[in-house]
Amino acid sequence: SSDLAVRNVIPKEATTYAIFQIGGGDWQSMLVVDGEICVDTHTRVAGVNNCITKLAEHLDVSPKTADKAWFTNTKPNPNGGIDNQWIDCTADKAKVIRGFISAQLPQLLNSFEGHKDRIKAIVISGGAVNDDTFINILKDEIPQKLRVHTFHDFECMEPNGGKLMSASFTCAFGIHAHGVDVGLDIGNAYLKGVFDV
Repeated sequence: SSDLAVRNVIPKEATTYAIFQIGGGDWQSMLVVDGEICVDTHTRVAGVNNCITKLAEHLDVSPKTADKAWFTNTKPNPNGGIDNQWIDCTADKAKVIRGFISAQLPQLLNSFEGHKDRIKAIVISGGAVNDDTFINILKDEIPQKLRVHTFHDFECMEPNGGKLMSASFTCAFGIHAHGVDVGLDIGNAYLKGVFDV
């Protein structure tokens, strides 16, 4: 799973934590305790694409328009106008995100059962880490007793020793770290690959 791949590029000194791999298609969670992967804690819920669908409904726009609104934080001006100018929709997006996280997060936190006393931190990877609105709301919703780190907080290394540049690629690099020549993460948003050349 992508959680296992992500674990391969988390700094080795980290031994007990939860992984949240948040992509377009799904949001996966898994626990690592004392360096051991707890496979029975693997949990999967809807991903960010679900938020974009909800944003389309909220703004009463097409899926394609909602996709653009999501990534630009702007929406078509409901008053129209000659220049068809788009206006800020950060508040609309935040409302949708908050509802989505409130619906999904409890199931993921329930997967910590049996290890709650040990899990003190959550590491977040996947495409969602590049969306400040999403990450800031998620941090607000996660219980304060848990420290939250995104891959941007780490000096994560590629298998060849270079710095990992994008948290979106952590899964592909993690697969590659297994010793295979090609690491592919077939995500809903786009295909990510790491190759030996």
